[in-house]
Amino acid sequence: MLTPRFFHTISFPWILCSSDGRIIDQKDGLLFKLNDNAKNKASINYCTSAPPGWSKCPSGFAIYVRIIPDLHNAKLILHGLKVSGISTATGRVETLSIKTKMEDVEKYISSIFVSFSSINDDVRSLMARSVHEVRGINRDIKSAASDLNYRISDQYMNMAEAREIIKNIQALSEILSSRIDFLDYFANPALALAEDAAIKVHNKFFKTVQSLSRRANAKNVKLLMTGNSDGYIRGLRVFEVVPFILLENAIKYSPIGKDVTILFSESVGEIEVTVGNIGPKIDDDETDNVFDIGTRGRNAIAAGLSGFGIGLHFVRELVDRYHDGTISIHQSGDAEIIRNVPYIKTHVTMKLKRSDVNGRP
Repeated sequence: MLTPRFFHTISFPWILCSSDGRIIDQKDGLLFKLNDNAKNKASINYCTSAPPGWSKCPSGFAIYVRIIPDLHNAKLILHGLKVSGISTATGRVETLSIKTKMEDVEKYISSIFVSFSSINDDVRSLMARSVHEVRGINRDIKSAASDLNYRISDQYMNMAEAREIIKNIQALSEILSSRIDFLDYFANPALALAEDAAIKVHNKFFKTVQSLSRRANAKNVKLLMTGNSDGYIRGLRVFEVVPFILLENAIKYSPIGKDVTILFSESVGEIEVTVGNIGPKIDDDETDNVFDIGTRGRNAIAAGLSGFGIGLHFVRELVDRYHDGTISIHQSGDAEIIRNVPYIKTHVTMKLKRSDVNGRP
């Protein structure tokens, strides 16, 4: 259910591969770089086929493999290690000290897996809630369709009212589609990431504004789009979830009557979108972790707003990793206290590399 980025905080060089040995992701460690001798084809091939536990690659470096049951039995492989009692590689290398003990590495990875399990439980809860919401949206669509059918059969039908019902059905359908894309990514990430095309970002946000307008109106919040953009990016079909999550969050965290702005600007090589609203203040010690999975600000929690700390992480994953972009959050101005919670101007800015209509840079 979780994305490979979860493992990017591991200190040692690692490979994440499927149960059949296909490499999903790999990276040097944050603290220990992979030695060149451990990067050769023979060593990598050995790593992907290594059994669980400890072993040694042809280059003499230690390998440690753990199976991840919650990730379809994928394998997490630490490699290029110099560990007492296993590795025979000699010489000065940028890797673990020969004094490192097997049990210390095992304990470290076990702590990673405990965190993984906890976050995975949150993802399951999120998916369960999303499925419940999908069923509710489907009921609303069915109810609206029945209402429309009834009005059509009325000889005194009010066409304006009928058109409003149709708009409501279309909006509910768009929300349902975004929720399904979100679930599809967690359930079948490889499938969700397989389809890519040229995407007109402005159009995606405009469609999302239309679909969420009723939800915003319920809080007396206006969704105000300003600026223009005719540019395209090369991206995935699941990108549609990005504007949905950003605007849904902005509506959710905005107090009643406080509008949400969507500002577009564009240069030759870049499209920039900034979503602004009044939101719970992010404390200084939380700013570096806003996009981390499972993270929720203490003021957002104090405001009684539900969430799992997964939406923004998911957005960053899509923007940074799969759409060659960046996303950041910034707060400014004086705080306003609402129901004992400090609220402040909040801006989420997304920068995307522009392509032509055919997806070329």
